[in-house]
Amino acid sequence: PRILIADSVGVGKTIEAGLIIKELQARNDLENVLIICPKPLVAERKWELEMKRFDEEFVPVNGPELRQIISDTDRDGAWPVRYSKSIVPYSVLDSRTYYGEVKKGKKGKSFGLMDLDPAPHFDLVIIDEAHHIRNGSMEKDKAFEYKCVKYFCDNADAVVMLTATPLQTSDDDLFTLLNVLRPDVVIDKATFDLMSRPNAYISKCISAMRRADENWQRDALDALKRVLETQWGENVIASNPVYMSILQTLRQETITREERVKMITETESLHSFNSMLNRTRRKDIQDFCVRRSNTLAVEFTPEQQKLHDELLRFEQNALLQLHGSARSIPFMMTTIKRQSASCIFGLAPHIRDMINRRFAQLVEDLDSDMPDFDFSNKDQDTLISLALNVLEMADNLPDEDPKFELMLKAVQEKQKYDNNKIIIFSTFRYTLGYLREKLQREGFRVAQVDGSVKDTQRQALREQFELPKSDPDAIDIMLFTEVGSEGLDYQFCDMMINYDLPWNPMKIEQRIGRIDRRGQKSEAVNIYNMITDGTVDADIYYRCLMRIGVFESSIGECEEILGDIATQIDQIAVDVTLTEEERCRKLEQMADNEVLKLQEMDRLEEEEKEFFGFDLSEFTTTQEIHKAENPWLTQRSLQVMIERYLCERVGQGTYFIGEGDVKQLRLSAAARGELREDLRKLPGTRNALRQTWDNYLKGKTPMHSVTFDAEAAEKNRDAYFITAMHPLARQAAAHFASDEQSYIRVQYATDELPDGKYPFSVYAWSYVGMNPHFRLMVVSDNDSVSAQLPDILQEAASGVAPVKMTPSDWDALEMKQVRLWKNEKAAAMKEAQSSLTYKLESLSNNYRNLKRSLEQRMLDTPSESIRRMYNSELESATESYEAKVASYRKRMEQTDIHTTLIANGILEVNP
Repeated sequence: PRILIADSVGVGKTIEAGLIIKELQARNDLENVLIICPKPLVAERKWELEMKRFDEEFVPVNGPELRQIISDTDRDGAWPVRYSKSIVPYSVLDSRTYYGEVKKGKKGKSFGLMDLDPAPHFDLVIIDEAHHIRNGSMEKDKAFEYKCVKYFCDNADAVVMLTATPLQTSDDDLFTLLNVLRPDVVIDKATFDLMSRPNAYISKCISAMRRADENWQRDALDALKRVLETQWGENVIASNPVYMSILQTLRQETITREERVKMITETESLHSFNSMLNRTRRKDIQDFCVRRSNTLAVEFTPEQQKLHDELLRFEQNALLQLHGSARSIPFMMTTIKRQSASCIFGLAPHIRDMINRRFAQLVEDLDSDMPDFDFSNKDQDTLISLALNVLEMADNLPDEDPKFELMLKAVQEKQKYDNNKIIIFSTFRYTLGYLREKLQREGFRVAQVDGSVKDTQRQALREQFELPKSDPDAIDIMLFTEVGSEGLDYQFCDMMINYDLPWNPMKIEQRIGRIDRRGQKSEAVNIYNMITDGTVDADIYYRCLMRIGVFESSIGECEEILGDIATQIDQIAVDVTLTEEERCRKLEQMADNEVLKLQEMDRLEEEEKEFFGFDLSEFTTTQEIHKAENPWLTQRSLQVMIERYLCERVGQGTYFIGEGDVKQLRLSAAARGELREDLRKLPGTRNALRQTWDNYLKGKTPMHSVTFDAEAAEKNRDAYFITAMHPLARQAAAHFASDEQSYIRVQYATDELPDGKYPFSVYAWSYVGMNPHFRLMVVSDNDSVSAQLPDILQEAASGVAPVKMTPSDWDALEMKQVRLWKNEKAAAMKEAQSSLTYKLESLSNNYRNLKRSLEQRMLDTPSESIRRMYNSELESATESYEAKVASYRKRMEQTDIHTTLIANGILEVNP
């Protein structure tokens, strides 16, 4: 598969990528997997930690390591096994990586990707925040990021691109991404434009089908006919047998619900970008919850104001003496301004250290005792006087703190509720340390998490924070810096206090995103913003941040616009040429301009919605989405299968101990040895998950925590998360795999079917060839039983008495299944032939266009080396085209339906 997932921020793109990895692993071995992402996500270990949730071990790679990997690949002819699953930042995808570099003082050059012959092969490449390359073909500083990403994609079996902003400024961005993803289909911008034109009508048709109101058939038919008004629709879609089949069905007098649902799926397949692009926006699945913003504004006390002003005065004088230029001073004073506006009390105990550092920079061998300084310079005397004054004011600062007292009222009010959890953010550790001490004195259970706290400790604190209020080990309030909050989500908490605010609105969005995300149980989250009036922070808050609406709604997908806002705020805040009034006016003007950009982007999204193949906006309830989930592979069914496997394999007993979501698996040394024999028989290569399981089986500890629940696995990282792909589940499945027929008896209470006993057979139909898929076929003399049995089996009870019947009792059903199979196979062959004709024509059309384009480029370029490059691309495209044609013809020859009897049974219906 090659797909661009363009979901909004917070919808779960990383999780989707992890699920795709597991799905591909279930089908084939995944040996070489490469993740490309922004450098901060490597430094913060976001992907590394997220993949551990899926029991995958990925290795972060820096620039020198990547260049060494390329050198080793050139030497060995294959990507090194140690880096078979690696994470690479965009920042190392430069000219050295692409072309190599001449080594200074040494003969020869290092190897680049273009030197590798053959090119390395990847089973899967994941491109996170893929919008990084959207201007790479035009912008010089992004050119090598684009080229390297394209190189990796060209040499991968599967590619997954992730971005929240596929239409940042225009549909040119989307074209660039799809052109890298599927250059064989989206050949150039002209082809992209042609492909996109019928999609508006297809989306309108699907919308009418989903709506299913009184006139839906007429509306859907009208929309679908208009597809032929476009060039792509007339030349490509019109020849698709699926299109003609849908038109024919829509002209019927009556259409069943099953036919309508099937048509929706078929119509989606007509969408030009359906197979390569999907977007789910937060607004289409409804915002996760309401954001309620509250401003808690205070003023400095006179003593605090004096200390604030004198501290800034000292810092400005010290920087002037150090650097001798006023131009850069405002920028260098930004941090001290924000620290003092955040919490003057938090800063006060550290002022002496700050002053000492400044004097240490000015004078060598500085005595730490301030009064003994001996300066001959008048400016230095002034600086000493300022320093002594600031220290005296800091030492004698009254305890009165209006900002903390105002916050305390909000904190105390929250403690009246069962869910008393509160997250408090500050950019500065000084502030958090002060708040922690004050809150603990008030009797609250508080923990602080910043960049110095290790991952394991963060996880343990999160677990304590989630404990109910009544638990003696529970934490009431968590104090975070931006770095401290990364990597974990807190959707069980619905109140946040920003004790100070970053100037970058994207960071504010990331703070709020810790609680406003999927899984939030409250209908609203409360966000309290503490503001000290009369500071630059207050101006930015009122004049800019409030105006762009970051506190009321999620605008995280507008990353580029938010980044531009942050840059402009920095520039305006430090501009010494501006008066107070001018600065406020410029902040307001800038905010209003950016709001217009945000609105324009939203309008573009609405207008260009037809670019995206699957539209969730028609789904209005979570129940409808839940119906799309797999009803069979539940946590409980997986646990039951494994329990039966353990009892049959190592003897009767209780192996899972405990009542909660996290249980203890207890196996004796002998039992572990038996299971290890089964593990060795499992096909597939060794991976981190298999190795971990093997370590337990050959170890000396009989017990280990396990869970079948995803949420419990998130909270308990040490527990084995038993999914269908866990070795234990695969061992159980292999144990029960059998060609023997099963006989079952189920009992069901309903008034929708007549009372009685209904024999039935369940077959697995595997469609192979042109359109491979899988289907469970229920055969019964009663058509209602055939239609309803898949739903009935989810609720029915197993019969207690054995079934007293012989295989011959189901002979009539087998004959009926054969008749159904013959009819279905004839239809499948006819559909496959139509599919083959369409696919070959579509493939041929794409190849002709690509060939024409490359041949023209060869004629246009004066460079022989570039001409050779285009010729190489043409040879590769020709080889790929011929291979695909041969593959399609072979699949046509193999078209068939393989049937396997899974079970015979009796359904007993009682009123």
